[in-house]
Amino acid sequence: MRYFLILAVLLMGCNTTTNTPIAPNPNPSIENLMLSSINTARALSRQCGGVNYPAVLALAWNAKLETAGKTHNQDMISNNYFDHTSPTGSTPATRATSAGYVYSIIGENIAYGYPTLEAVMTGWLKSPGHCKNIMGASYTEVGLAQTNSNSNKGIFWTMVLAKPRP
Repeated sequence: MRYFLILAVLLMGCNTTTNTPIAPNPNPSIENLMLSSINTARALSRQCGGVNYPAVLALAWNAKLETAGKTHNQDMISNNYFDHTSPTGSTPATRATSAGYVYSIIGENIAYGYPTLEAVMTGWLKSPGHCKNIMGASYTEVGLAQTNSNSNKGIFWTMVLAKPRP
């Protein structure tokens, strides 16, 4: 219940014309929950492996980056590996390009076994490299995918962070 209340507050915005609160969406999509969680993390300065990172601007959701993440999750599950580079050589860059995304910078966080969005975000924020990606000021867009492996490995998670090419 506590988790739901935190997200409900985070999804609440203001009408910029009248500065009045906008009621939270009673049924937010998983994409909105994911984006809210990522942007909440980016809104606070934090240490990632002893390096201080200031709060950074919010990211926009990108469905093509989400597709790249889903593709990677399914490939890792189907081919029984866990890595940023697939056995056939695909990388975050090639997967994003295959999904139709034209990038100038790209990064990726992967995980498996975390049962919830809150748990995987906590894990990534405790890992210096993953935290650094989340706090990367150069990124402007993100897609995050979760895929149930139907095995003892549980859910696979792939976050793709990027900035489109101008």
